[in-house]
Amino acid sequence: MSKFKFLLIVIFLFTSQSFASEVILYDASLDTQLPNEQTSYFALFGSGTQSYMTDGSDEFTRYNTLPDTSTIFGYNTTQFLLDRSLGYTFSFTMRVVSETNVNDNRSCFNIVLYSTDEWGIMFYFQPDEIMTSQADFGGYPKAESTTYNTTSFVDYDIVVLGDIYTLYANGSQILTGDLKNYVADLVSKGYSTAYPRLRIGDATSGASGIADISFMQLSGDGVTLPVEPTPIPEPLSVGLVLLSVGGLVLRRAKK
Repeated sequence: MSKFKFLLIVIFLFTSQSFASEVILYDASLDTQLPNEQTSYFALFGSGTQSYMTDGSDEFTRYNTLPDTSTIFGYNTTQFLLDRSLGYTFSFTMRVVSETNVNDNRSCFNIVLYSTDEWGIMFYFQPDEIMTSQADFGGYPKAESTTYNTTSFVDYDIVVLGDIYTLYANGSQILTGDLKNYVADLVSKGYSTAYPRLRIGDATSGASGIADISFMQLSGDGVTLPVEPTPIPEPLSVGLVLLSVGGLVLRRAKK
């Protein structure tokens, strides 16, 4: 095989690889800004309070919806397309500091992820339990759950692929189950079809409390970003570089 043919094969194999999208939504270690200030991805909802804090070992944003359980607060984003067939991961680091609960199926820290086709998952993080909700706006009863201490900082990953979600805590799987179609349930009851792709915070009147967030990130082939992610070599650009290098190799070989 000639050197030129070999080089073309190498270029084809390299440039045919897909690059997963990745974007850091919030990193408290970078500066003293709040999640809605550090990037333009988030919009605030609710009337709770938030503040940047450090305890000597960790930097984080703390939000507070105490003492009234009707107070809500958190962060929404609609700027991403999330394709569950390709897969995506929401990674975050958080802890529940305190909570007042008037509904056993609610918490002051909850997450909702909606794929582009409206299938998603809704999580509630209580101090000693993590649960998901069924797609039933009549009360969103508990679906899957696991006993887990959320009062210390933990690195969580919610992995969505196909019809399944999986929750990891510090790299270990702790919960998995089927995705739900909450939007279809809401629409069937006359509610709006416009919902965020990602919502983090206290969006329930069944609990109030204090929670800390230090990191949030979306990643995976199923993530379409509103802007370019951190610059990485584009397949075409890399191909051109390899062609240039290959040209030099061939030129030297002829000498």
